[in-house]
Amino acid sequence: MPRTDQSIAQSCSALQGRIIDNVPFIDSLPSTNSTASMYARAKTACAVAKAIFPSNVVASNDSQYMREEEFNWSETCWLPASCFILVETTCDVIAALKMITYVGAKFAVRSGGYNPNAGFESIDSSGVLLDLRRLNSTSLLEGNEILQRGPGNTWGSLYDFLEGYNISVAGGRHSSVGVGGYLLGGGMSYFPNLMGLGADSIVNVEIVLANSSVITANSSFNSGIFFSIKGGGPNFGIVTRFDIHVHQTWRIWYSLNLYSPADYKQVLNATVQVQSAMEQDKKIGFFLNVNPTIIIAGLLYAEWTTSPTAFSPFSQLNSLGVYLPETNGTIASLAASINIGSTSARREPYAVTHGIDLDLYVQIQEEYISILESSVMPSANLSYTIQPMGISGINAGRVNGGNALGLVREPQSWHVGLVEWTSADDSNAAHLAVNSLGLGVRSLAKSKDAFLEYEFMNDASFTQNPLKSYGVDNMAKLQSTRQAYDPTGVFQNLQNSGFLLSRIIQS
Repeated sequence: MPRTDQSIAQSCSALQGRIIDNVPFIDSLPSTNSTASMYARAKTACAVAKAIFPSNVVASNDSQYMREEEFNWSETCWLPASCFILVETTCDVIAALKMITYVGAKFAVRSGGYNPNAGFESIDSSGVLLDLRRLNSTSLLEGNEILQRGPGNTWGSLYDFLEGYNISVAGGRHSSVGVGGYLLGGGMSYFPNLMGLGADSIVNVEIVLANSSVITANSSFNSGIFFSIKGGGPNFGIVTRFDIHVHQTWRIWYSLNLYSPADYKQVLNATVQVQSAMEQDKKIGFFLNVNPTIIIAGLLYAEWTTSPTAFSPFSQLNSLGVYLPETNGTIASLAASINIGSTSARREPYAVTHGIDLDLYVQIQEEYISILESSVMPSANLSYTIQPMGISGINAGRVNGGNALGLVREPQSWHVGLVEWTSADDSNAAHLAVNSLGLGVRSLAKSKDAFLEYEFMNDASFTQNPLKSYGVDNMAKLQSTRQAYDPTGVFQNLQNSGFLLSRIIQS
């Protein structure tokens, strides 16, 4: 059975006192019996929260309400929650979750608000939103070998902090991405072959369970839930602290080169050559981002150098210029330079995993061009990115206690399609375009015997089954963990969004 952390419980005494002081008020609120609507339950939950957290609840009549509603990266997640609860401590999370479950209100949890799927990390007025951004403490432990941080941090702030100690971490590739959702979904880093996935760097977590108890979990204690949170998403509790291994690599070389889509065959040929070299040199990092009018090749190397020979296939191509010139910089400077920013748009992704095959890459590009030519969506931009994952990166997960992803041990590409649009009139066409691209990539990969079942949760569409793609054995482990730590189904039934075990699409 889960063990309650007594030190946490004792530190919550002041908050407990506020709750006791407000019992008469709470008792005076309208009943939330089984016939009460979710909207009524949400209003009651917000009233209780306002009494318990008087300075940390944003309601619809507050001046900062719109700022909270429109915080998420994608407009598809701009939903009008009944209220936003801005928790600051683990004790706040305990009290908020206890209140939510007592009332029976729907809720959503938001860390960085990066997932673009409609309704993810957000909720409408039928529920409340727990915002974790103020859970952003940061410290170094064990001779600066372990970074202890809250889920509300962004990777940019962590990179800046760690650069002062000449270290870094396997974190997000954009500075504004939040810590929580990134790690729970797996987490693609700049150098996956060298550092592994973000989730594989986790050594310990503090997590609030469905019954509002608090546990720590690692490879030795509560190991079942520790395994499950590494890629298992928001199914098992609210993680209030991550402890992760740091890496000595912080100085890096990088260049982001621009190429014409007309030269796609040559660019894709160079891509395959670099991916082959990555299997021999773990310091190579790479991504390829394809847009209708430009192709961006991200060339990265995990030390200061001059024009690494691994990238000579690209140096032989005709370039349109550079987005970032050759730089001996740091992970922090790279993340700041390619930050996604806050441009308002609706967004939807689609993730597919496949092997490395030049003919397949060419056919995918031709499918992409065909979709662009047949789609009518004036305000939309459809793009895709090739993200390499090598054998050494997959092995890193196994060495560090395993993860829930079920990755096949072979070199592979994590393909992500992304459509972004600004006009609601283009919503149907945009959805159709990105799904057509994703399904087309799946079909082409299968025809080449290069298709892999894994779907990267951080980049997957709400129409997909990332948890199911982990395989039968890992699915059984995840379901067992859910039953052990959330037997009443709080996170399955009351949580509004995310890839939930209870909502796995049967196909």
